[in-house]
Amino acid sequence: MKTIAKVSLVFSPAIFVGFLVAFNSVNIPVWDDWERGVLLEKYYAKSPEFFSYLGSAHIDHRMIVPRVLIVLMNELTGGNLLWEIGLSYSIYTLGAVGLFFVLRKLMGENAWMYGTAFLLMVALFSPVQYQNFLWAIQIAMLLPFACFGLMMWAFHRKWAMWRKFPAVAGLAWVGTHSFGHGIALWPVAVLMPLFLTEFSESKNRLLFSGGMLACAAATIAMYFLWNYENSSVHAYGQMPGETPPGLIRFAQKPDELGRFVLSAMGSPTARIFPDVIQYAPKMGRITLIVLVGVVGYCLFWWVRKRDLRVPREALPWLAMAAFAMTIMVAMSLGRSAHGWEKGVLPRYAGAGVFLSGALVVLCSWILRRWRSTPGDSRLRETRTRCALVIGCLWLGLQTPTWSHSLLKMEQWKLARFQQRAALLYINHFEPTRHKRIDFSMEFAREQANFLNSKGLLNPPLFEKADFGVFETGDAELEWHRADLVGAGMTEQGLFVHGFATLRGPDRVADGVLIGLRESGSSRDWEIVEMVEMESPIFDPDTAIDGVFAGSESLYNRESHARWRDMVPIDRLPPNADLEVAFWAMDAQKIRLQRLKTTLEFNLSDTPSGTILFDLSREKEGRKLLKSEEKSSKPGMRNGQRETAKP
Repeated sequence: MKTIAKVSLVFSPAIFVGFLVAFNSVNIPVWDDWERGVLLEKYYAKSPEFFSYLGSAHIDHRMIVPRVLIVLMNELTGGNLLWEIGLSYSIYTLGAVGLFFVLRKLMGENAWMYGTAFLLMVALFSPVQYQNFLWAIQIAMLLPFACFGLMMWAFHRKWAMWRKFPAVAGLAWVGTHSFGHGIALWPVAVLMPLFLTEFSESKNRLLFSGGMLACAAATIAMYFLWNYENSSVHAYGQMPGETPPGLIRFAQKPDELGRFVLSAMGSPTARIFPDVIQYAPKMGRITLIVLVGVVGYCLFWWVRKRDLRVPREALPWLAMAAFAMTIMVAMSLGRSAHGWEKGVLPRYAGAGVFLSGALVVLCSWILRRWRSTPGDSRLRETRTRCALVIGCLWLGLQTPTWSHSLLKMEQWKLARFQQRAALLYINHFEPTRHKRIDFSMEFAREQANFLNSKGLLNPPLFEKADFGVFETGDAELEWHRADLVGAGMTEQGLFVHGFATLRGPDRVADGVLIGLRESGSSRDWEIVEMVEMESPIFDPDTAIDGVFAGSESLYNRESHARWRDMVPIDRLPPNADLEVAFWAMDAQKIRLQRLKTTLEFNLSDTPSGTILFDLSREKEGRKLLKSEEKSSKPGMRNGQRETAKP
């Protein structure tokens, strides 16, 4: 039971983030996820092009394994992306379990090992890479990291060569054909056997490394020479059928490469500063200094002191650091041409997180050696306390990063609900903030309709511009939660703008529906517009010293939970008394909540320039009405409560 409790504590960061992933995941495709439509269309059609497409390049990545998993999960779950996200996180966790077993074997089962393992998991499961955890397509990004962890575990197993070789080669192949940075697994697979004590004879080491080198050469040759044409629409300006430009275009800005790498290295810790982009390269330089110091220490004791414990105990973590650095350099070659600041993006944080994990273990290993050097018990105790202080300081530095990233996870979730609200009406109203869905609305609409035709979107796209599957009720949102700010007639149509939050505390609405019908009519409402919100998250000012600072919060509902729209003039019947109503959309619970404010006008009697609603004037009227209501209550006179006379 004690062991179970210790292991549970070690993996508590993984368990905690797992709950957050489950809570913040939304079943809806985002950007590159729409490529699944092309894949599944070829699969359902039993097209001979299916297998060719399976191995084709997504930009410069061979995503064979993720595409196979997409098809498999699609068959098993009916297109539910939540299962894919869960599978992705589980595979990544499995790789972390492999690293834990390696650490336990090298350090032994003791308190120091468990403490180090806990810090390693804090690093690996940092929510700074929340996009990798919440975005279904990012299973391709996470697979190579999981393959590395399982490869280290396989290397340290007491298996026969005939068993170990295919396991290591298979993991390297899977990582390579998941995402481009998986190619960095092959140098690890080739070089590790030359130094591991698990290979007792030099002949076995050379045979293993030689065979692995042959596999690497064959795999990489096929990777770049066979059918190396981009098949993805999401390819940074590349078109399907074009050959990836390789290093030619990406080396045009060599000065950007170094800053990109430094930004990626500093990304996991730069969140402690308000300006992440400015401080990421600086934190990257600090990380680089620590890395050089750790590697220098290991080389000194290995080469000069002939300490054979170094290759046995430190080699997996040095390999982990080298693997992470190789990935960051490779990413810089492919992405720095679009700006070095891309290195801090959450979807690229995996390598920086892996480097942090490697440095945590290496620093812990060095501190443990320092603690074990000869000395009296008092000196040993002092060194132990120093190590604990260093560990606690590092853990404290993770707190702002985790806090920042948890807010970003919530923002991702709320943005996906707003995306869902717009997607449901994609065949009726053109999304104005389409980048929540995809950069190309034409491609996204085509793939959405295909997936919808196969029953793979839940809820399905609306066939008509009506309330669809949304639940409606008689309850109305209070004015302080949602209201119009202004409305007026222009030559183009009816311009309206307002704010909308739901009944939940400070939950921004996912959209606003505008409906109209003739005044006094009992007919169904005609939906004339679906309005997107300007921001997904409401961040109220909680500063308790606002009064003394003389400051005004910028995060009130009216300024932050905003929406605006123009109802085209041709959608307004010309000679009819119209009633226009508004509903706040909750795409999470599939529910509509009506706003109290309605507009009534006749288009023929409403010339351009007419103001139909002004919230500032309306507020004064509401105050007067409220005052009159108080005055009319028993026991009230002139708005003041009468006190009983003795």
